[in-house]
Amino acid sequence: MENQDYGSSFQDKVNISNELPPVPNSNMPLAIISTVLTCCSCNCVGAILGIIAMVYAGQVNTKYIAQDYIGAENAAKNARILSFVALGMLVLGIILNIIYVMMVGVSTYISQYEEILRGVRY
Repeated sequence: MENQDYGSSFQDKVNISNELPPVPNSNMPLAIISTVLTCCSCNCVGAILGIIAMVYAGQVNTKYIAQDYIGAENAAKNARILSFVALGMLVLGIILNIIYVMMVGVSTYISQYEEILRGVRY
């Protein structure tokens, strides 16, 4: 009978070949860009997700150096997913603002914005 390798884990493959896997892409630039853009657009939830993505991206190299290769890959995946979700929320916010301006008109939108800046309530 052949010894078949069913369901071998990533760690088993690393130990068999005695080679270190490549360092996963930390996605730190993507996390920083998504955080900055969502902060500039006053999208609080997207900014929080971007900050969490930056934390995960920062963990990639630390886990890789500690020889937690699976943890490094998972941190990189989480950073990427959270960054894209933050950017998706940014796009959604921009689309909703465009729809709002189209519905109420530019002059109404500007007057409401000026009243908010003056601190006047309806």
